[in-house]
Amino acid sequence: MNISSLTERLVGREFEIECHDIEVHGIRDYCPPLYKGPGTISGKESGFISFRLHNQIENTQETLESILGGLPIEEETQVRIFAKDYEDVGWVGGWSIPSLELRRSKQFIVHGQFTQLSTRLKKYKEESCRNTTELVFKKIPKLPLTEIVEEKRLYRGEEIYSRVWFDRHQLDFDGSVINFFSKNSNNLWL
Repeated sequence: MNISSLTERLVGREFEIECHDIEVHGIRDYCPPLYKGPGTISGKESGFISFRLHNQIENTQETLESILGGLPIEEETQVRIFAKDYEDVGWVGGWSIPSLELRRSKQFIVHGQFTQLSTRLKKYKEESCRNTTELVFKKIPKLPLTEIVEEKRLYRGEEIYSRVWFDRHQLDFDGSVINFFSKNSNNLWL
């Protein structure tokens, strides 16, 4: 699994990620999850990303209050989503306000929406990048592009097609370098 295959599969199109484990955590990192079980993470071409899980753990009122840090349990309580899919890729969803369906026993459905989804992938051994973060944008951010790419197609040594476009921008930020690259094939930005 690499970042290119994930972006081609997920960004700018409808997707569904089947997960053997989704955990919904409250405010405190060291507390056990509020809800946990198998489920899905899905998204449309644009808009919110959704999650849906089938809870497999039982929570009492006291447990929930201790996990949330003494906050009252209300619909407005924000949580974080952590998931592991069947390809063993870990996912982290942004803050969400969950809803519960069919809460009659410990087995009920939890669902919600969030605005961003991230993962951590191992780089191949031959890649020399260290401490690198890659962000993928569906729409092109408004940046002045400063580097040019030229594409030429030849047939029997004769040029039959040529085009030129600006495709990248580099920023220096307090000792770090930020590169924006256009992936021209499907208009993605890395």
